[in-house]
Amino acid sequence: TVGYTDGHPDQYFFFNSGLMTCCFILLHVFWSVLFFDGFNTKKYVSVAAVLGMHLFTSLMTLLNQKRYDPAIALVLNYLVLLVTIAWSYRITGLPFSNLFALLRIR
Repeated sequence: TVGYTDGHPDQYFFFNSGLMTCCFILLHVFWSVLFFDGFNTKKYVSVAAVLGMHLFTSLMTLLNQKRYDPAIALVLNYLVLLVTIAWSYRITGLPFSNLFALLRIR
């Protein structure tokens, strides 16, 4: 089983699984925005990009095996998440200055 070696769980298995689950939940939220906007505006390239990103991130979970470092999959999936968040925010038509003002620490 993935994460279990010799009957004992990997030290960071549950931590990595939790982070990956959080990433996929957020990805599906923002992908749904992109996916339905692509159909509403007949921009089928957006729909194809969402399907391609879904395939890419799903295949990245195969790196969570014993011979690969699971951090590689986490970093790549979170990079895809950042791109997807930016793209979804751009679709809403709001300026990025609003987003940066929201994230600014006072």
